[in-house]
Amino acid sequence: MNNALVKTYFPHLRLAALAGRAGGTTRASAIENAMLALSVMREEGDATIVETIGAMEGILGEAPDGRIGKDVLQSLLTCADQLVTLAAMFNYESLDQAARSFCDLLEAFFESGDGDAAPLVIHLRALHLMAPGSEPLSGESGRTVLEELARLRHHYGATG
Repeated sequence: MNNALVKTYFPHLRLAALAGRAGGTTRASAIENAMLALSVMREEGDATIVETIGAMEGILGEAPDGRIGKDVLQSLLTCADQLVTLAAMFNYESLDQAARSFCDLLEAFFESGDGDAAPLVIHLRALHLMAPGSEPLSGESGRTVLEELARLRHHYGATG
């Protein structure tokens, strides 16, 4: 094995010099532009949130005898993941927490093989309460709903 030192030469290129210089927009300007872009997309995002909750209800409504299989759980998890993303993007904190709770419950059912539809229906009703366009819940009412969802998750062995 050769232990000779190797000298590496990095040429000074115009592109490297341009990339190393400061430029572009300021942080405050970038944040302002991003917030403006989000506000423009909010109406479409709100409609997508409501449609996603409706799609989840449709998927869950197809469950025979209140039992659901892993394929249905996977479909619900895909929708719930989209709901978490949208709720966080548009800063719907309660909806985000309820959707995450729904995801945790779905994961627990997926792992255990249990597919009881009743707690999922309860979660969907909570998602409706917190969805954009619904009557806003007071701070205390919202906390109570989230606490009850946490109890439900705990009962079914879901972590989160």
